[in-house]
Amino acid sequence: MRTRSQRVDSAQPEQQYADGAVTRARKRASQDHDAPLQDVPLQDELLQDDEADAAPIDDARFLSDSEEVNNRHVRGTLTIIFEDIRDNADTPWVQILRPYIVFQAESAAEKQEIGYLNLTLVHTTTFGRGKPWIRGLLRTALAKNDRLKTVSDALRLLWDTSGRLRKNAGEFSDALASDTIAYVCTVFLEEAWRNKGLGPAAMTILHRILPAHLDHANVTMLLQPSMLDGDSSPEAGEIQRALIRFYGQSGYRKVYEDMPDVLPNYTLMSRKL
Repeated sequence: MRTRSQRVDSAQPEQQYADGAVTRARKRASQDHDAPLQDVPLQDELLQDDEADAAPIDDARFLSDSEEVNNRHVRGTLTIIFEDIRDNADTPWVQILRPYIVFQAESAAEKQEIGYLNLTLVHTTTFGRGKPWIRGLLRTALAKNDRLKTVSDALRLLWDTSGRLRKNAGEFSDALASDTIAYVCTVFLEEAWRNKGLGPAAMTILHRILPAHLDHANVTMLLQPSMLDGDSSPEAGEIQRALIRFYGQSGYRKVYEDMPDVLPNYTLMSRKL
């Protein structure tokens, strides 16, 4: 059984925890460790302190969704929670989100935080004059320390500086044409919770909750199934092979691959929601 996505005022998040408190398994500051996809350091807040006055934001929103898990490893409820969802008035075409993942075992009284995700939402529809996502992410190579560089680098492989799909991506136009591109930077589960069938449940929730958050707009999922940059070991290649197989089973297909005959390599996978 699954629960429907719920959006409530962020001032009352306790309504979501009526059946038990959340046990935080790890501190936020320790979350930038190895991830199954790609660990990209992201800032938790979209606005810098000195920008807050100049760029007002709307009321924060709270969103969650759950999925029952019942297999030979675990039985219980997996939940993804988006807290403090805010829109930046200066850059309404991009959102950086960091939802966390909690699990409540069937016999447990408490929920436990077991992982998190890093997502960047790029809205490709027009805000005002022109399409600022093209100007902000496609026309200029971003600095190495820019929090959007990883996203920009991926998009520039598929779209040209005018916002048109490149020839190598043309055959995937149906999957890539959408109102919003959701770039999944990181999917992280604590080591003790890996290989227990929770990954498919997390992706199921993510694929359901994003359209609900975006008022059922067309959404293109985009991700890079690899470990940390610079790891070229045979073990990294096998891990990437397993990740490609996993995301393929979740409906993703390759839309870019720089060295098809070599693993690990730079691969992008996508699917339409």
